[in-house]
Amino acid sequence: MQNSSSIPFLAPSPESLSALAFNLIPELELCEWFAIVGPPTLYFSYSSLYYCLSRLRLTRIELHRLPTNQPGRRPNKVTIGKVIKACAITLTLQMITATVLTYYTRPKNLSEMRMEQPHIVILKLFAAFFMLDTYEYWVHRYFHENKYLYRKFHSVHHELTAPFAFGALYNHPLESFLMDIVGSGLTSVILDMHPWTASIFYCISTLKTVDDHCGYLFPWHPLHILFPNNAKFHDIHHWGRGVRYNYSQPFFTWWDHWMGTEFEGAMKRKALKGKLPTSDENEDDSEHEADVQSLLNSLEISKDALDKSSISTEIIENSNDSSIRKRK
Repeated sequence: MQNSSSIPFLAPSPESLSALAFNLIPELELCEWFAIVGPPTLYFSYSSLYYCLSRLRLTRIELHRLPTNQPGRRPNKVTIGKVIKACAITLTLQMITATVLTYYTRPKNLSEMRMEQPHIVILKLFAAFFMLDTYEYWVHRYFHENKYLYRKFHSVHHELTAPFAFGALYNHPLESFLMDIVGSGLTSVILDMHPWTASIFYCISTLKTVDDHCGYLFPWHPLHILFPNNAKFHDIHHWGRGVRYNYSQPFFTWWDHWMGTEFEGAMKRKALKGKLPTSDENEDDSEHEADVQSLLNSLEISKDALDKSSISTEIIENSNDSSIRKRK
């Protein structure tokens, strides 16, 4: 009997391992592969473009950079390296989920199916935009209003007080799964999208999410022209009192207007009623005053304008006094 120790060990070749891994994945069509790997590839390439532009500091580009030096606006708490690492985890989770979703929802006759007619594609896309906006508005808002969910999960994203492109998907993995991955996946399934149509939807959503955090507002950018929910709108949500407003993402601002959480309108209503925001207990008076004035400046409302509209400038001082008495 031959000694087992004398039997040579045959290590598997890289080719055999890759063939085994490929055989474990169902035979997918090109449109399905694109739906899986297209959005993550687009996310990193588009974010890299914005990052390069921000480093080059070209005058024509920098003219459209959103200001981030407002009084009371704290600097980012994370490095770009940490952000990219977190985004890589999120996108890996996204690709895994997309593969599973593709495997369990693909029709048997997919190879014979044709993509929807152009007008059907457009209708499905706009329906998807509204459905995703609805889902993300309410999930996003609940992550803010539930103190445990905010502290444990959503506060990760708000470590970015001055958003930049790579930070669009800088979230806790659970939040990314519930808000972004589930939201877009369910939308495509409910609307019974062809994989190519779903790919277009995923890619537009990816571009839009990056744009909303890019820190620039270009007047000639088609996405900035088409959709009112842009980098300027979402930038307000990342600092100061704006954190409690502008929950809508990534396409329209309807839900914020309907629910009274659109920042500019809410601040104007508060100013007219003499109910400007008061400070939190953990903020000092100087920071509170600067924060209130920054809000007014962002709305292009000055103290003189308040005087002319018969609104006393004592609103600001009264709000400071009330906050001081509250702490005492």
